[in-house]
Amino acid sequence: MKYRKKSIVIEAMQWFKIGDHPEGEGKVVRYRTPNQYVQTQCQKCGATLHTHGFIDTLEGGHIVCPGDWIITGVKGETYPCRADIFEQTYDAEPDKEGGIMPLTTERRAEFVYEAARLAATHAKAPIIPVPWARARAAFKYQFLEVILRQCSDLRSTSPEELHEDWVQDHYAQLGKLEQDKDSVFVALCDIARLWIYEPEPDK
Repeated sequence: MKYRKKSIVIEAMQWFKIGDHPEGEGKVVRYRTPNQYVQTQCQKCGATLHTHGFIDTLEGGHIVCPGDWIITGVKGETYPCRADIFEQTYDAEPDKEGGIMPLTTERRAEFVYEAARLAATHAKAPIIPVPWARARAAFKYQFLEVILRQCSDLRSTSPEELHEDWVQDHYAQLGKLEQDKDSVFVALCDIARLWIYEPEPDK
């Protein structure tokens, strides 16, 4: 007989570096000491381990590579999932209003994303390689949620605030270009919040 896996809804966040998810880091993903394992390469992705996180799962501890998704299962358990496997396995779940983000949020998100890429290019900083139009659906949905928050009263107003609580101890250890990228992101979100909006219809 053949069987179909039951459809379930999971919570997930994509982890790239320290400070991406202040509410989860230190509780779910524990960041390795930046100056530790500088010369040690990860056997999974080839990058040095000092850029990685570490997570406790039901099966024991697992290294979290930059770009991995952190999944919260139906029983509250957490575990990492490689980005390529996640994209093949999961689709974004529509929100309660029907799955459509406000048009303004989508316009703001594309502006922040592309402007941040342009700023990083001219600053000779690492950039996300693909343009917004080619970004994966799961990443876009998560980015839209971030923009929605950053353009609301719940927004973080500084890079340090994005790296709140225990993460602040590591913020100063980020490279100058990484700190600048965070500052640019906050500034671009403010520009989007203030000057990208739906015009009032003509009366």
